[in-house]
Amino acid sequence: MKANARSICLWTTCIGLELAGTGHVAKHMILDLNGPTLKDRKWGYRMRITVKLMPRIKDVDYSICERPLGLSHFDHKDNQFVWDERYSAELEPYYEAMQNQYLDAKAKQQTRP
Repeated sequence: MKANARSICLWTTCIGLELAGTGHVAKHMILDLNGPTLKDRKWGYRMRITVKLMPRIKDVDYSICERPLGLSHFDHKDNQFVWDERYSAELEPYYEAMQNQYLDAKAKQQTRP
C-alpha cells in the first residue's frame, strides 16, 4: 500500500506529519526542529521513519491514533534529532489494547458466514 505523508506547520520550528492511506488509520508525529545552528543545518540531518498503517475495520477504537505517534526534538549534546522515548512508552499500552481489539475484530469478521 502506498501511503501519503502530509506536513502541517504547527509553529515556525515544529512540523506535524500525518501519514495516511485510503482505508487505513492515519498516524501523526511531531518534529521539533528548533536547535541546530545555521552552520549545522547546511548539511541537513537524516532520520528514518518506518510506520505501519492499520487497515480500518469496524468495532475498533482508534482514538489513540489522534495523538502523535512520536515526538522528536534536537539533542544538542549528541548533535542529532532524538525521539521522546518516555512519551512513546506511555502510549505503548494504548496501542497494544488497540492492536488486540483489531485482531479480535478481524478474527470475528473472518468467522462470519
